[in-house]
Amino acid sequence: MPAEQTKLWIMAPRADQGAKMEDEIYAAVGAALSAWEGVEEGLAEIFALFVGAPEAGPASGHEPAIRAYGAVNSFSSSLDMVSAAADCFFYRASDDDETRKRLGI
Repeated sequence: MPAEQTKLWIMAPRADQGAKMEDEIYAAVGAALSAWEGVEEGLAEIFALFVGAPEAGPASGHEPAIRAYGAVNSFSSSLDMVSAAADCFFYRASDDDETRKRLGI
């Protein structure tokens, strides 16, 4: 990873005081929600691939899998869905499967 890239998982130091303008708060909340939407979209794509829904084509089955993932209201339940799909996907994979090892499954 290039040195100039920010390590997003490192928490910034806590500010001594909050934002003085509401617009700053609204912009920060909007940015956080947009970033979270990216996480959810990525997990939905991973879920769809784990359940065998190919990416391309209107009749591929990809869209129903994405919608099924999105129909779940809690994030922990969504993670359970992805985990269960991963277990099935990698059931026959060998213990030394490179993707399985990278994902820690």
